[in-house]
Amino acid sequence: MRINNLSTLQNIRNEFHNKFPYLKIEFYRHDHDAKHSSPKADQISGNEKISDLVGHSVNVDFEIQPLMTVGGFEKIFYEKTSLGVKIFRKSAGIWFQTSSTDSWTLENKMEKEKDQIVMLKLTRLTLPILMWNKLRWYDC
Repeated sequence: MRINNLSTLQNIRNEFHNKFPYLKIEFYRHDHDAKHSSPKADQISGNEKISDLVGHSVNVDFEIQPLMTVGGFEKIFYEKTSLGVKIFRKSAGIWFQTSSTDSWTLENKMEKEKDQIVMLKLTRLTLPILMWNKLRWYDC
């Protein structure tokens, strides 16, 4: 991931999403303790340039490794940019902070979320069939 003075928050979100499509990255004005959530009031929701937010020049290059832990990625990002980040996962259509699974690798976290989405889709497809078969069985 290459981050410089022209990088916007949306550029970084897009790059992260391309690598980990079942996860989301959000930005915060401050860092957070490991295994703790970041306060919603601290979240940065705009599309500012990262250098405008941190107040100094930013020019970093680091590779996001799938075997990095969620907490490790968040820590490295803060150390390199002075901007807090939090990884989110989606469950039942709602995005949640991953604070309780900061020790998981990004790859494990993404695969878990992918599996949950596949199971949800399968449930939505098979539940009507099961219900229909159950109704037909009672009609006999």
